[in-house]
Amino acid sequence: SLYDTFVIPFIGNVKLTSISKRVVLHFVETLRSKMDQNGVPYANATYKRAWCLFKKSIRFAVKMNWLEQDPTYLVSPKFPNAKRAKEKIAFTKEEAEKLLSVAKKESFPFYFMCLISVVNGLRFAEVSALTYGDLDFENDCIVVSKSFHRGVLNQNVKNGKSHNAPMVDLVRACAFEYAGIYGKNKKLTDLLFPSKAGTHRDISGVNNKLKKICKKAGLPEISFHTLRATCNTIYLQSNIQQPVIAKIMNHSGTNSAAMTLLYNRMGQKQKQSVMESVWSVAK
Repeated sequence: SLYDTFVIPFIGNVKLTSISKRVVLHFVETLRSKMDQNGVPYANATYKRAWCLFKKSIRFAVKMNWLEQDPTYLVSPKFPNAKRAKEKIAFTKEEAEKLLSVAKKESFPFYFMCLISVVNGLRFAEVSALTYGDLDFENDCIVVSKSFHRGVLNQNVKNGKSHNAPMVDLVRACAFEYAGIYGKNKKLTDLLFPSKAGTHRDISGVNNKLKKICKKAGLPEISFHTLRATCNTIYLQSNIQQPVIAKIMNHSGTNSAAMTLLYNRMGQKQKQSVMESVWSVAK
């Protein structure tokens, strides 16, 4: 175990009654120099876990009155994560259309959920709280006034500002067909996208299903929130003005323009395409 490999050998070579900051620093140096049986350094995450075990051991010794003080809080070694940071991406319009096409074949309700997130930029908390009464065909909009977050139904959205998300022809046709199939004998207060148990959907289950659909479509696996970023990015790269996008995304406050730019995500292929288009002139 990590404890036997890193902590026990070191503690066995020092006097518990005399551990100081200098001794702790010596442990960190020893920890960084540890190699496996093949002489290969361990992953940084392994060193980080070993350091946490060492701190717990010292604090336990203080608690048991074996040590007078805990010097570990004076040392903050940096052990970077072994995993590379995952790049935040957003799909292009073509990739989004491919995803929606596969989703429609898999599950019409799931397709409708993804569609209104891609087109209108709705958050999952807002989508999961939608009811049949929120489909306003008379005014061609979806009323977004509630959110379901962490098991609690809130009578407002994240920024506290309810809004009407316009239904473009694609969304309106889908909503009309959906209501005709699934809305029979339903009350206006019934959930639009209930789980199998008839309750609000759980984000983890939706993300797992979305990843399977992405894999089937030959696309990078994403979370449902990436669909909102995709919506923002598509509009921004279509040269739509930032204030207009902020209204579509329901960004509010003095930093709404900054939020719009924050949601602008470009994958490696998109960045390469833009750079190629600029530098092709120099050939």
